[in-house]
Amino acid sequence: MDATPIRVTFGILLLSLSLISVSCETLRAPGSTADWFARTSKSHEREINAHREKWQSRSDGKALKWLLATQIGNGMTLDEVNAKLGDIGSREEGTQEFKTKMDGVRIDDVLYRWGPDREGEVFYLVFREGKVVNFDSKRFTTKL
Repeated sequence: MDATPIRVTFGILLLSLSLISVSCETLRAPGSTADWFARTSKSHEREINAHREKWQSRSDGKALKWLLATQIGNGMTLDEVNAKLGDIGSREEGTQEFKTKMDGVRIDDVLYRWGPDREGEVFYLVFREGKVVNFDSKRFTTKL
């Protein structure tokens, strides 16, 4: 039996493992893509926290709109929304007439509100079976 194919296969495997090892070290190096993503995510988290703090401490409507536009999406639970906004929404009762005038909202949907902000604006989210529905973040990006 000829050992040459085994040596070639072993050599290729060894070379591949060496390249992978070097690549992993390069990814962690300062200025690398992984380093940029790590710094960017920390920077983004600070931005989120700054907006949340403005909403919590000053009832800053722009901060809440930014959070709604960038952090909230369809399918989120009430607990997830409350955590992202840093504020607990209030369930709105007696909204049957209000719901009949809204597109895509069913009578059995539940509305929660956040606010008012310091200008008196109130923000509503619609929940169906415990999750956000009919949410369009563009409604809030145009107000920023």
